[in-house]
Amino acid sequence: MNERLTYTVEEAAKVLGISRPTAYMAIQDSKIPHIRIGRRILIPKVALTRMLNNATENSDNAICQLVIPELPTGKEITKELEDAGIPTNNSHRAAYRVGMERILTALEKQ
Repeated sequence: MNERLTYTVEEAAKVLGISRPTAYMAIQDSKIPHIRIGRRILIPKVALTRMLNNATENSDNAICQLVIPELPTGKEITKELEDAGIPTNNSHRAAYRVGMERILTALEKQ
């Protein structure tokens, strides 16, 4: 798996067409789904896609398509964390996986 599963706050802000401070405020207000690992904030691509689809679901011209991936393997999580500059100890991998599981569970319920 070569494609990253998450955006940084800055990347998500660009995708949404908002400023970085606005993105941080939206995260603080829980308007943008996110995972916190230590001080790092990551936005799962699938959750952001779902958020955008929900905003446009009544439109025939939905701007993106939802694809819910399987949960990443331990090796994939380690690579994702390393790519994000996060130390790859067991607690970080566990936090990432739990965060992804919670977001995917919430998405499946919608």
